[in-house]
Amino acid sequence: MKDTGINSGYMILQYTSAALASENKGMCFPSSADSIPTSLGQEDHVSMGSIGGRKALRVIENVEKILAIELLTAAQAFEYRKPLKSGIFLG
Repeated sequence: MKDTGINSGYMILQYTSAALASENKGMCFPSSADSIPTSLGQEDHVSMGSIGGRKALRVIENVEKILAIELLTAAQAFEYRKPLKSGIFLG
């Protein structure tokens, strides 16, 4: 941008997206890799399916936020390109 001024606030969106993507990478570690013996060692694992499901839900929620940020910044980019128009599919 030629003159950042108040528009430098969009940099925070980049930080937020990067943080959410980084959190997603950590959440994608397999839950089954962390197994805990139970019943005096008779059971060698405990199902971590519920933990994996909760982590997957969190990843989806983060992706929704990342996509919302992408949409917001794309809309701003269209404003900077005026009077040019986008392709026929975007209007």
